[in-house]
Amino acid sequence: MGVIPLSDASRRPSRFPVMTAAIIAVNALVFVIELVGGETFVTTWSLHPADIVAGRHLITIVTSMFMHGSWSHILGNMVFLWAFGPEIEDLMTRRRYLVFYLLGGLARRRRRSRPTRARRSPTSAPVGRSPLSWARFSSPTRVTGFAHYS
Repeated sequence: MGVIPLSDASRRPSRFPVMTAAIIAVNALVFVIELVGGETFVTTWSLHPADIVAGRHLITIVTSMFMHGSWSHILGNMVFLWAFGPEIEDLMTRRRYLVFYLLGGLARRRRRSRPTRARRSPTSAPVGRSPLSWARFSSPTRVTGFAHYS
């Protein structure tokens, strides 16, 4: 018996999770670009709270959703996404699932770029917490009914 939840036998999706696979592919591609681009890429495309508060580099609100700080970070997030994403995607349409994922990331980035955080750490570049995990665990309905996980 493994300890990594790659799927849930009691809740099999009725169709292949195309959107989940696409989101994982985008995350993996961005991580490879991070590795190749190095510090310059990370500094350019990660979210800096002071810039957001000042109204600069707003695209980083979105780009930082797909960035990861290490191999263990991306692997952990992608295992989580593959374990829980297909079920959530199956409950929603693919388009609604993508919107749910992106809104979860935007909510997390909003929290990470508050003015108080910008004053404490104006140059920090947060790249963390999967948008799906943020949306999934902060959703008032707990989307899939696993309220005991939160």
